[in-house]
Formats: sequence, C-alpha cells, structure tokens
Amino acid sequence: MEISGRTRLLGLIGSPVDHSASPAMYNYCFEKYDLDCRYLAFSIPLEKAQDSTCGRPT
Repeated sequence: MEISGRTRLLGLIGSPVDHSASPAMYNYCFEKYDLDCRYLAFSIPLEKAQDSTCGRPT
C-alpha cells in the first residue's frame, strides 16, 4: 500500500479497531477501481478522541 502526497486518506477512529474488516474491504475496492485512496484504522482511546481530531482538515 503506497501513500503519496495526493492520496486521499479515510479512516476509522475508535477503540478497539483491530477487529474491523473495513480497511481491508475499502482498500480492496480502491485498488480494484484504481483510486488513489487508503482507509486506515486508528486505535484511539475515548479520552484521547478529541485531541486526535483537532486540527484535521474539513
């Protein structure tokens, strides 16, 4: 999985996220349709959720 400066990033934030099949399903589709996108899972505890999303682009 390559990520460039033009890759659109999507993701799941939560805890736990290790069991989620979403990254595999989305990334399979992105590759199949040749989309420069990646779906990532971020394991963030609830008490850190607000800090982890501050400063994100809208």
